[in-house]
Amino acid sequence: MTRDRPLVLATLGCVGARTAFILGRDGVTEAGIRRVLRDSARLGFGLFLPVFVSSSLVTLWPGALSRGLAARQRALGLSCAVAQLTAGAAILAFRMRHPVHFREATYPLQRIGGLSGFLALGVMSATSFEPAKRALGLRRWKRWHRVGLHVLALNYLVSYGRRSVVNREPFYMPFLGLLLSAMGLRAAAAMKRRTRTPGRGALIAGIE
Repeated sequence: MTRDRPLVLATLGCVGARTAFILGRDGVTEAGIRRVLRDSARLGFGLFLPVFVSSSLVTLWPGALSRGLAARQRALGLSCAVAQLTAGAAILAFRMRHPVHFREATYPLQRIGGLSGFLALGVMSATSFEPAKRALGLRRWKRWHRVGLHVLALNYLVSYGRRSVVNREPFYMPFLGLLLSAMGLRAAAAMKRRTRTPGRGALIAGIE
């Protein structure tokens, strides 16, 4: 955990400073709350992507850089959780302070998907530490985290896909492009794992 602390604390400081700036400028208004939500969610997405692709990069391009990124998965994941939980707090504030506008701005499937994403994030964060990993067993732990990553990826895909394609908001197209590229990397890595030799699979299996 000591190794993870600098990045997690830096993310906490960044999110806290940005939130204080926005609310200090805009007040705890609907606009201010929604800006905090958007900023935190975008930062969370930026931290999520390297977690999502790190093991795939090791498979496709093994080397010091890819293995170094994989070794920092937990720090990046916990930092993503900090940003996304800030976004979750903003969602709750939006719902409580502006319930009518919240219902107008969201739809039931989006709310269910968002809840599933926060649950997945909570489970992955709570089981990121060695005692939890040992209690679950490595195989089950990997399965839980793989499912959680895909739940989050699906939420991002629906959110950015809807904004880019349905709402035609060009600002979100790069986010969608990055996510689709990350999914492509994972698919390519999965195909390579299926065709590699047993010896090489055993070498990399510990960090997939």
